[in-house]
Amino acid sequence: IRYAISDHDLEGYSTNAITIQSEAFIERAVSGDKFNGSGVNADEVAPFALFVSYPDPHHPLEIHRKYADMVPPGSVKLPPQREGEFDGPEAPERNKVLKEVLGLQYDTEEDIRGAVAVYLAMTRMVDDGVGRILDKLDELFIRDNTIVVFISDHGYHLGHKGLWQKSDLFEGSDRVPMIISVPGMKNPGQSTASLAELVDLYPTLSDLCGLPKPDHLKGHSLVKVLENP
Repeated sequence: IRYAISDHDLEGYSTNAITIQSEAFIERAVSGDKFNGSGVNADEVAPFALFVSYPDPHHPLEIHRKYADMVPPGSVKLPPQREGEFDGPEAPERNKVLKEVLGLQYDTEEDIRGAVAVYLAMTRMVDDGVGRILDKLDELFIRDNTIVVFISDHGYHLGHKGLWQKSDLFEGSDRVPMIISVPGMKNPGQSTASLAELVDLYPTLSDLCGLPKPDHLKGHSLVKVLENP
């Protein structure tokens, strides 16, 4: 596993660059900018949608020293390992191949801890970016009129079952966060054990915004789940 800690300018990291661009977009949208070169008209502010896609945490594993210092390798708790996890005849052949390709059997514990620490530090930088965007909504007094969704595209193994990355259907690789904040929604702050998939997000947002869902669209609205978790 390769990873690095650097002293590059923080604003040069993609996570910070994306956050800066997102803050600027929100400011322009709230000012009435139509993004078509026609100028600004604060009396005609239209609803906007902003999709923020952070590439981090992702390879290459590199983080600024400021964030690396927040997660020292010694603080990392590695998941327990089971001897012979994929050795028996009952283990799918695919899992055996993945263990050989993505396994950590050739890495030292020091390197694994260092890589996990950098991954977690990169995650912390994303957390700070999301926090800045939420602060911008507060600053511009539109938090109470804005739906916010936080999701990930996939999970990630950080030593779970001796694996790294993803590419399988174990929970660590398959399960992702989905947090939906809706102003005025009943029972805020609740969690649910209901099954949900990313394909449910589009119909959910369409439902929340009072827009018709295209007939060909897959997925189901989660509004009832949000109201009664």
